[in-house]
Amino acid sequence: MPLSLVKLEMQRFLLLTLRAKVPPSVHTLIFTLALGLLRGVETCPGHPNLSPAPRASTFSPSPILPQDLLWAASFYTRFFLSYVPFYGIPGVLLLFVAVRVLESHWFVWVTQMNHIPKEIGHEKHRDWASSQLAATCNVEPSFFNDWFSGHLNFQIEHHLFPTMPRHNYRRVAPLVKALCAKHGLRYEVKPFLTALADIVGSLKKSGDVWLEAYLHQ
Repeated sequence: MPLSLVKLEMQRFLLLTLRAKVPPSVHTLIFTLALGLLRGVETCPGHPNLSPAPRASTFSPSPILPQDLLWAASFYTRFFLSYVPFYGIPGVLLLFVAVRVLESHWFVWVTQMNHIPKEIGHEKHRDWASSQLAATCNVEPSFFNDWFSGHLNFQIEHHLFPTMPRHNYRRVAPLVKALCAKHGLRYEVKPFLTALADIVGSLKKSGDVWLEAYLHQ
């Protein structure tokens, strides 16, 4: 299926959800159909524009099998068996804590730079798609930003198409941006350092509110 047809169909489905007065569950269905179309192209062998999708299922999540749960639960056993011979038990415990601390900080900064600064405290009776655009923003794409965030700097596309393989967000972002411009919807993109600074500013704002409440209780 040519990419131009994908663009046309994606815009048609997006227009439906932006204009139609239908329940949120129907919005989700519409985006699922649009996602299915995109995923169908991704799985097309030899397609020059889109990479193969790592998932086979489009319309429903894969069932969780008992062996999957056992394999996931065995992580700690495998971790300790792998590193104890090299570092001993104290060293492995220190390594585990260090990795978790670094991972936690990275995860919080990457995810919150797209969410925390947004002012969505009051329901504006928006449709589903407009709510996603109001609730998040993108961070400017670059080789470093894409790698550092795992392509989650395309957070708008992640909200609209949550099960799409992340390496394809860059490819659909121009389509979403053009559609937003066409219908007067804000498509916000921030520089990386500005997004990080906005986290600190948002935390300060929240802290001031709590301090005011504490001093006047």
